[in-house]
Amino acid sequence: MISRELKKRLARLNRTAMRTVPAASPADVREALPEALAAILAPELANAGPAEGPLRIEDVAAGRVIERPDGGSYWLIERRLREISSASETFVRRYGHLLMSEAVLVPEGAHRRLAQLAECNPCRVLYLDIETTGLSGSPLFLVGVMEFDGEDFVVKQYFARHYAEEPHLLADLADLLPTFEMLVTFNGQSFDIPYMRDRATVHGVALQWPPRHLDLLPVSRRQWSGVLPNCKLSTLEQHICLRRRVDDVPGALIPAAYHEFVHTNDASTMRHVIHHNALDLVTMAELALFMLTGCKDWG
Repeated sequence: MISRELKKRLARLNRTAMRTVPAASPADVREALPEALAAILAPELANAGPAEGPLRIEDVAAGRVIERPDGGSYWLIERRLREISSASETFVRRYGHLLMSEAVLVPEGAHRRLAQLAECNPCRVLYLDIETTGLSGSPLFLVGVMEFDGEDFVVKQYFARHYAEEPHLLADLADLLPTFEMLVTFNGQSFDIPYMRDRATVHGVALQWPPRHLDLLPVSRRQWSGVLPNCKLSTLEQHICLRRRVDDVPGALIPAAYHEFVHTNDASTMRHVIHHNALDLVTMAELALFMLTGCKDWG
């Protein structure tokens, strides 16, 4: 059972549509920011009104049921980034122009993984972020991935509608991961990859990872430790992407929100969790491009 206070906080999220707004930042940061990295605004929830009664997952996250040969299933949400936000077009165009044309010049002294990203076919790079039900050993319920198809980013979110669907989405991810040349995460080296590996082992699923992995957290710490208050993804999003989230689902509440969804089958709060996951993927791509375009210490 979740606490009364937690229920109140979740209810407030349902009453207020999640949106993003530009964040205040020093003028020198704005001058250093490439024009292509303007804030991605107007998420698909921006015009959503308050929920009226229980909502099904198909009501809040359009997708389809994936039926596996072993009889298992899960919910797959697949969208292009432009469907999520029309304001992303400038960023997508810049990303494609630089990486498809090999026009990007890696800054001197940049982390070797950034150099590998610049050398890699951008259509063979997979961004990944997970949402879990608690500490190590607890099931995961959402794995978001994002890939560039040459024209736009495609966001795919593998969602378990109940705990028993976890092994089935992991099995399909086991087929997807080896088809990419590079994986990009934020704190994935310490969290996402070990967590997925452990959960896959529990279910007898063998995961084979892309041969290269860029974890943006240690690269961010190397570049901005002592310059920014910290190197949390939300902090980097505010200071680098010039965007802050309003009424976002706090990460600490996500496990309880999912447990409540499984218990009640009311997906009202899941729409915020799913958008949170998608925006994390977009922020990672923005950070990677920012690093590759020659961001210097501007503190």
